[in-house]
Amino acid sequence: MIFINKNKNKMKIIIKESQLRKLINEVGGYDYEFLMGRHAGDVQGILSKVILENSVIIKNFLDQFNSGNLTKENYLAFAENIGNKVSEDLFRINSLVDEIYIDRDFKKSIKNYGDALQILQNELRLIYNDGIGIGLEMTQDELATKILSSLRKLSRVLDPLVGLFFDVRNRYMGRLGLS
Repeated sequence: MIFINKNKNKMKIIIKESQLRKLINEVGGYDYEFLMGRHAGDVQGILSKVILENSVIIKNFLDQFNSGNLTKENYLAFAENIGNKVSEDLFRINSLVDEIYIDRDFKKSIKNYGDALQILQNELRLIYNDGIGIGLEMTQDELATKILSSLRKLSRVLDPLVGLFFDVRNRYMGRLGLS
């Protein structure tokens, strides 16, 4: 049933619950729930792998930092290596973010995470990239402070995103009738 409010040029559509379920399944072009589950699983699997890998890298770096065994060369190598990994991650995220059809909050969070990765990449490239950068002029303590500051910015976006993965997974389980 369609109602048109001529005063505000807006349209209001009223549908039955069964029509809503079918509409939700077809938003991403799915008319078969198995395909929706498969597609969502593939997209979320790749994205969660990227995020998990980065979480592990950050944790390992912080463990090494806390041990006090890092040298200036270790900091420079970390800046270059994580910068290269972030380039790969940005490619994956940018190619998959438009594949998120229904969960707008999830899509927005993934975009925010991509933006935070881009900022991290830019900051790390300034420090050290292909044998040049301001990191060569910095002391070891300045390098440590700058890298930790950059990682802290990323973790502000990363922490809430991890919890959102569980929420999105539960939503899909509900959509597929598996909850």
